[in-house]
Amino acid sequence: MGFKGDKGNYGLPGAKGQKGNKGEMCENGTKGEKGDKGELGLPGIDGENGEKGEKGELGEKGYCGDPGDKGDRGERGEIGPKGDKGVKGDMGVEGIHGMDGQKGEKGDQGFRGDKGDPGPIGIMGPPGVKGATGFKGIRGPPGKKGAKGPKGSKGEILSPPRSAFSVGLSKPFPPPNMPIKFDKILYNDQEDYNPLTGKFNCTIAGAYVFSYHMTIRGRPARISIVCQNRKMVRLERGLC
Repeated sequence: MGFKGDKGNYGLPGAKGQKGNKGEMCENGTKGEKGDKGELGLPGIDGENGEKGEKGELGEKGYCGDPGDKGDRGERGEIGPKGDKGVKGDMGVEGIHGMDGQKGEKGDQGFRGDKGDPGPIGIMGPPGVKGATGFKGIRGPPGKKGAKGPKGSKGEILSPPRSAFSVGLSKPFPPPNMPIKFDKILYNDQEDYNPLTGKFNCTIAGAYVFSYHMTIRGRPARISIVCQNRKMVRLERGLC
């Protein structure tokens, strides 16, 4: 701690008693006795407070005290010795085989397993049934003109293709307004005539000549050559 400032002055002392008159000095007189101590004067008036003393210098830092002694540790109880291992008991007699239990309830379906590895390729099966003919595709754009090839050897002169047929009827006429299905085929190499429908298909472009002969008995007849559902030639024949 710092030093404390100086204390102020005390107040003035009280008034001193009046000094007695000096006695006359006698010659060869003896020293008188010491007078009695005068009475204590009245206390003086309190003096004014002195000025505040200057701040003392900072005192030196005290020394740290010595650490106290460490307390004694309590005593630990002693651990008893480990006991010996017991002897293994004898094996018991096998019990009687129990009866089969009741069938348990069906368990919940398990989670689906991971996809297995692909198996080996099997033996090729027999060919399937031929499918129906598909629709005719759209005609594609014309390709680029190819390079001119070498001139070929002179070929044989062939006659232009022709289509013809010759048929007859060996059974009665069909009902009215129905195509006549000729059942007797005399010539039909190109197979343009269909005996199931009684119609001739003009597969080769050109002019066709049709001729026919008919013999009618017992009733009148009207025969027409029809092309694309239009009657081109019509012939009527009465009773013979």
